[in-house]
Formats: sequence, structure tokens, C-alpha cells
Amino acid sequence: MGVFFGREGATPRAEPTAVASAMCRLIEQFEPASERLFDDPLLADLLGDHARYAMVDPWGGSFIGRIEGTAPGYYGLQVSRTCFIDDMVADALARGTTQIVIVGAGFDTRAYRLPGMDRVHVFELDLPSMIEHKRQAVTRTLGTLPAHVTYAPLDLETLAAARAFVDAGVDPAEPTMVICEDVTQYLTDIAFERLLTSVASLGLGTDLVLTYVLRPTVRSHEGLAQARGLARNGPPWTLGLMPAEVPALLSAHGLTLITDINAGEYRRRYPQLERRRMKVAPEEHTLLASA
Repeated sequence: MGVFFGREGATPRAEPTAVASAMCRLIEQFEPASERLFDDPLLADLLGDHARYAMVDPWGGSFIGRIEGTAPGYYGLQVSRTCFIDDMVADALARGTTQIVIVGAGFDTRAYRLPGMDRVHVFELDLPSMIEHKRQAVTRTLGTLPAHVTYAPLDLETLAAARAFVDAGVDPAEPTMVICEDVTQYLTDIAFERLLTSVASLGLGTDLVLTYVLRPTVRSHEGLAQARGLARNGPPWTLGLMPAEVPALLSAHGLTLITDINAGEYRRRYPQLERRRMKVAPEEHTLLASA
């Protein structure tokens, strides 16, 4: 999610954390179709110049070496998480969800590659400069902006964030899924509270898919090293949660926890991980909750 800025007036560049996550998804495309966890045919074009760093060779060259050297299992976590959230979106569409809100959209491509997404309204939200970067990248890749996607600025560190979804045009009367992937560890406590308030404002029938890093990892020296190593010049991790506290935290905002999974569940769901002998980092969970 997000961007960083160069000199004043310069074209905004994608923030390193968004690039690092997207590179992992791009490298997965070099796996044989039978072993690949998901297909993402648009990502290379969407990344543009960033893609060449991941395409040095079919294994991603030094990028994967640096990532795995700093945070063993991070690549496996990224691609497993992508596959799981894809599955959650497919389930939501099958249940009749008509709106998908992607918080910290970065280089997320679900609006363009998942079956059925062109029949619902997708809202991609991120920091203002990142959203402009995304709009330009999508226009360059597809030739035009898809009619079913709305791009809207969102800064969870501002007071306006509590109404950001409604202000972007999300209809509280429609069944909605909110995806918040690889975002919460960069938030302050107040910003996280605003995020949950925004989800709660959408009312009954809203689903939330959210990832979080375990608090001991965020507070450890290892967590600091991982944050720095995963994305050079990227922001530090600031927020962590513990699984035992999650149900009450969600309940305070009218949400009920449905499932909360980690690396072990990914391995049970996706046999490719075992066949490929992939390590999946255990420090992050993905939850599904419903209003």
C-alpha cells in the first residue's frame, strides 16, 4: 500500500512494500500451470519498469534470495495469502456480494483477473498518490479504466477515514466484502480503529478479510529487520495483534469472526506448497469476519 515521494512535482513512485508484494505474485507466474497457485496475466504490464527486477531469471534472481534471507517463508506467505483471499472473493461473489472494497490496493489485480469481478462494483482505495499511480498503470495496461472499478484516495491516519468508504461511493445497502491485505502492520492504533469503524458503517451483510502480523513479531528485533529487508526504504511495522484478542476487537465493531488462519491452514488447503517444499512464514494471520 501507499507511495513514497521524490522531489516536489515528480511523478509519484510506487511504495516499496507494494512493489515487494507484487513481485512475489509476479514470480509465481513462472511456475508450471499445474503447480501455480494463481494466474495473474496482467501484473507484469501493470508493474512496468518494476517488473524487470523480478524477471532477471525464472526464479526471481537476487530478489527472492534477499526476501527469503531476511524473512524466511515470506514468498510462500505472499502467494498462499493471495490464493486464499482469491478463494474468499469467489465465495463472496457466489453468495451474491455486489461490492468489493480493496483497502491499500497497491498493485492488486483482482478487479481485472478474477471471474465475475466485472459484474460487481470494485472500489480500490489507497493513499492519494498511489491511487493516481494505479490509475495511470491500469490505463497504460488496458488502454482505459474499467467501468466497474472506482479509484478513491484513502489515508487512514486522517479523521476523514472513518467515512472513507461511503464518501468513495460504497452503498451501505448492498452486500459488500472489504479486503485489507498487508496493511494493518503499518497502521497506528487510531488508524486501525478508523478502519474498523469504516467497515462497521457498511452495516449487516458486510464481510471483512484482513491480515495481521503477530504482536511479538512486530515488537521484536527480528520484526524490525524483516520490515526493513522486505522493502528497502519502506515504513516500519507498528501494529500487531494476538489471535486471542481478535474476536472481542471485532465484536466491538459489530463483526463476528468466522475464521482466522495461519501457515498451517495454508499448507492443508494448498498441496502445491508441500510438493514444492515451500516454507510459509507463521508470523501473519488472515481472518474472515462478517457483520
